[in-house]
Amino acid sequence: MEVCFKMPRRQVRQFDEQMSQIESERTIRLMEAELEYHRKLSMLFENSLVSEQKQLSRIQRRLKRHSQMQSHIRDALKETREDED
Repeated sequence: MEVCFKMPRRQVRQFDEQMSQIESERTIRLMEAELEYHRKLSMLFENSLVSEQKQLSRIQRRLKRHSQMQSHIRDALKETREDED
């Protein structure tokens, strides 16, 4: 035989409030954890981006120097040809 027990409304309301409180706290903790996760990813991507920007800057400087050397060589060849004429 099964005995049914009916809780008084006050107890039901108190139980519901406590469950709601627990669920709210859980949701807040999950949101905080999600925020921390995204903060860490953001920092990781920021560091990666800064590193790539530095590398790109070094490459651009190297290309600029290379271009300047080519320009100087062209000018020198041009002067040499003019001197031969």
